[in-house]
Amino acid sequence: MAGGDGRDLFRGQSVERLIFDAENDEEIQAIIELFCRETLGVPVRGTLFRRTSVGVVFGVELEDGRRVVVKAHQPRQSIEFLRVVYETQTRLAQLRFPCPRPLVEPAQLGNGFATVEEWIEDGIFADAHNPTIRAAMAQALARLIDLTRPLGQRPGLRNAWSLWDGDDLWPADAHSPIFDFRATADGAEWIDSIARDAKAGIPAGGEELIIHSDWSSKHFRFDAAGEITVIYDWDSLALETEVQALGTAAATFTANFDLDVFLAPTPNEVASFIEDYSAARGAPLSLDDVRAAHAVAGYLVAYTARCEHALGNRGDFTQALAQSGGAYLAPSL
Repeated sequence: MAGGDGRDLFRGQSVERLIFDAENDEEIQAIIELFCRETLGVPVRGTLFRRTSVGVVFGVELEDGRRVVVKAHQPRQSIEFLRVVYETQTRLAQLRFPCPRPLVEPAQLGNGFATVEEWIEDGIFADAHNPTIRAAMAQALARLIDLTRPLGQRPGLRNAWSLWDGDDLWPADAHSPIFDFRATADGAEWIDSIARDAKAGIPAGGEELIIHSDWSSKHFRFDAAGEITVIYDWDSLALETEVQALGTAAATFTANFDLDVFLAPTPNEVASFIEDYSAARGAPLSLDDVRAAHAVAGYLVAYTARCEHALGNRGDFTQALAQSGGAYLAPSL
């Protein structure tokens, strides 16, 4: 999900406290170094980067020369969920899908658990407003669903946070504790109104599939030809219907905080992503599914604007929603 900038904006704030019971950089660094020694059997030579969003991610260079990524998860992320992520990601890597290979099973870290995977940084970040990049992302989503469909519904994924839990307009809690919708309701009524219209168009039920719920370009690298070299953030796996996965991706695929780009797609770009996906799957989407995907996309644009509002920002998704509003819900067929 968008709503944070993926960098160290929240260092020393609620996410670190939840995971480590610590705000001091040196103390957190010592915890990570001990974890690597005990879990990987190799001391740490140095930490190459650290980013905080929903979890805290560390790029670590080990004394044996390997570079790995350690992601510390919030306590609400269950071990059952993370084991499914480990198994699914391992299987996808074996099938040569462009994802990093997990190195060890999830292990205790702080108040929660951590995952460890190989560090792949081949390729570059790219502007997904570019139709070539957009089409590659849509095609990869179709391939991912083809590969995960045979895996069935893994119960452990039901332990993950879901945007679709409950019958209220928004989930009881946002995807990160930095977003407090209840305390920031004033002034967000217009966002809630658009979200309500969008949610009314999202069908209930449907086959649930294993999907990646944060299909945004901040998690993708590409080669010079526009081919995907790696996709990150596999703890975003979830059980969702195809139209939920597609609409979410269509609403957020342009988001990349590492580039100087407008984060939100236009309604036309949402429609084009859905068309690219429909062309890439085994059979074209039905008209009802296209409409449902647009409803999901409109709801996701509103949700992300609501996250921006909770931080006191008039960000890109808020601006896009204010300008286009219900156009996100109206597919150009």
